[in-house]
This record gives sequence, structure tokens and C-alpha cells, in this order.
Amino acid sequence: MFKKKLIDLGTVKVGQLQIVEFEYDNIDLITKTEVPCGCTELNIDSKNKMIKLKYIPSSIPNHLKTQGYYLPLKNVVIHHKQWNGDDTSTKLEFTAKVIN
Repeated sequence: MFKKKLIDLGTVKVGQLQIVEFEYDNIDLITKTEVPCGCTELNIDSKNKMIKLKYIPSSIPNHLKTQGYYLPLKNVVIHHKQWNGDDTSTKLEFTAKVIN
């Protein structure tokens, strides 16, 4: 399965590319992925058993500009076959404090 299901990126800047990596084992086949927004791109590195996400934080929403940051919680869903042949899905999440 996945070694981590939640990764905190810490403080990041708007527009700065972030790479998020989720390592896995005991997964035979990834059958489907779900990425909920256009700010995140997903790549599967089967050789190194890793899900790699590219994330570019968008601008701070207008209603949060006075505080100077926002705290997104992003997730992707990975549908896969386990080593024993069972179909299952796993939600992977990452978060950050996004500043200008």
C-alpha cells in the first residue's frame, strides 16, 4: 500500500511548482486515477513504485487576501489491484500554507 497518505508541504509561494511523491508497494496494477482540479498533474512511476504529483498553487482567494495566505487540502484517488487481486481505492492528500 502507500507509505504515506498525507503530506504537508509546509509554506509555499503562489505559482511555485511543487512536486509531491507518494511511495507504494504491494500494488499490482493501478487501474484508474481521479484528480479533482487543473492545478494538479498526476504521473505514475511504476518502475520506482511512486505516484508523482505536480502542483502549482493558485492565487490567494479574494476573501483571504487580508490574512495573506490560504490552506488548501488537495486529494487524488488511486484505484488499484492489491497483491492478492482485490480491487480497492486509496485517497492520497497533501496540504500547504500558500503565501504570495
